[in-house]
Amino acid sequence: MSKVRQIDWIEALMISAAFVTGIMAFNFGGTLYTWNNGQIISLFVVSGACFITLFLQQYFKFMTTHALRVLPIHLFRVRDMALCFVCQVAVALIVPVPLYYLPIFFQLARGDSALRAGIKTLPLISTWVTSSAFRGRMMGKLGWYQPCYIVGSILNILAGVFLSRINIDTSNAVIYGFQILSGIGTGCYGQTGFAVAQQLVPPADIHRSISLMLIAQLSRTTLGLALAGAIFQNVSLSHIRAILPNLSTAQLSRIITDVGSIDEVEINESDRIRVLHSLATASADTYTLIYAAAGLFLICSLFFTNPPTSKTLVKMGSIW
Repeated sequence: MSKVRQIDWIEALMISAAFVTGIMAFNFGGTLYTWNNGQIISLFVVSGACFITLFLQQYFKFMTTHALRVLPIHLFRVRDMALCFVCQVAVALIVPVPLYYLPIFFQLARGDSALRAGIKTLPLISTWVTSSAFRGRMMGKLGWYQPCYIVGSILNILAGVFLSRINIDTSNAVIYGFQILSGIGTGCYGQTGFAVAQQLVPPADIHRSISLMLIAQLSRTTLGLALAGAIFQNVSLSHIRAILPNLSTAQLSRIITDVGSIDEVEINESDRIRVLHSLATASADTYTLIYAAAGLFLICSLFFTNPPTSKTLVKMGSIW
C-alpha cells in the first residue's frame, strides 16, 4: 500500500483523459461528426482543460512531491532540455506515419498482401537502423549532437515532401529511394534525445531526464497516428463520397478503415479503380505531417547550445 500511495494518481487520470478525448476528437471529426459539431468541440475543450490541469498539478505538486511527480517540469528551466523535449515529440509525430501508411499504400496501389507490403518497407527500416548505429558512434566520438538534428530534419523535410507527392503510378524504385532518405534522416536523431538529455542535467536528475524523453516518445502511437488518421479519413471520405454518392456513411467508413472491404461493395471496375486511387492518394497526404514536424524540429535544433561547457553544467547544477 505504501507503493500504491506513491503513485501520482491525479497525473495518471489527467494525462489519460487528455489523450483519450483528444484522440476521439481527431478520429470522429470530419467523419462521424462535422468539425464544428458541439460534441467534437467539447472533446477538444475537455482535452485542453485536462492538459492545463495536468501542468498546474505538476507545477504546484498538488497531491504529489518533487521526487514522485511523473512530469519533471523543472527540467524545462534549461533551454536545451525544453528544445530536446519538443524535438522528441516531433520525432514521435514523424516515425509512425511511414511505418503505418506505406504498407497501406502498397496494398491499395499495388494489390500486395499485408506481408508483401510490410516487406517493401525494409529500405526504410534497414537504413533507419544502420544510420542510427553510425550516428551513435560518431556522436560518441565527437560529442556534437546539433549537426545530427539539423541534417536529420532537413532529410526528413525532403522525404516528407517527396512521399506526399507519390501516387498510384509512382514506381516502387522511386518510393524505395524516398524511404531510404526518410530512414537516414530519422536515424540521425530518432533516439538522440535520450543521450542528449543526460548531458544537460546533474547526475541526480539523469533518471528524470530519461523519463521526460520517454513521455515525449510514448506520444508516438497516440498523437502521431491520431493526426495522420484524421488526415487519411477526412481526405479519403470526401473523395470516395463523390465517387460513390449512393453509399451510406457507414459503408464509406468501412471501405476506408478496411482495405479489403471494397471487394464486398457492388460497384463497377472503373469506380473501383477510382476509389483505390483516392485511398492511395489520401494515404500519401498523411506524409504532410512528416515535413511539418520535421520543419518544427529544424527550427528548434538551430537554437541548441552545443556542446554544453563545464561552466554551463555548473550553472545548471546550481539551478537545481
